[in-house]
Amino acid sequence: MDPPIAIPPPPLSLRERTHGALVVFVLCLGQFLSLAGMIQTVSPLLILAEYFDTHDYGDLSWFSAAYSMTVGTLILPVVSPLSRTSYVQPVGRLGGTYDHKRILTLGWAWFALWSFNSSLCTPNQLIHFAIFRALQDIGPALVIPNSIALIGRNLPIGPNATSPLPASVLAAQPALPSSPQTCPGNGPFASSL
Repeated sequence: MDPPIAIPPPPLSLRERTHGALVVFVLCLGQFLSLAGMIQTVSPLLILAEYFDTHDYGDLSWFSAAYSMTVGTLILPVVSPLSRTSYVQPVGRLGGTYDHKRILTLGWAWFALWSFNSSLCTPNQLIHFAIFRALQDIGPALVIPNSIALIGRNLPIGPNATSPLPASVLAAQPALPSSPQTCPGNGPFASSL
């Protein structure tokens, strides 16, 4: 008996390809804004020190440390108590339970809310600012794993796949320079600047 002949699916229309590229762009913005949020306190640290009237580097380090600890805690996999060999991402589990789109939307709203609250801090609210920065990064921690899940679930595989570009763009964002100052001529992307 001959094996069944596979009929190739019809090619994607221009509208479908454009929609897919736009979805990937919006989902990749989560990774980019997570890194941009980190830079918001690293680059202008001396300006923030003047604003909050503090010159203790221990206090100033909390602006970026609080932000990065939150995303590191919620995204990194932990050992499942049921099976010592499998790994579970706490935020990815939320997306699997309550729908990735809902958690993605919640993450964007959370990021916007606490970014706004951080901007309202007055010079005598140094501790509030550090706490708001920690709460701000819960948003990208919700967005990034659910973006990866949505890319993996919704983009076609096989002949209709646009390319392996969505996953590679999401993975390569930390290596891309954001300005010529961050990659002063000797980095891998210096020739394209």
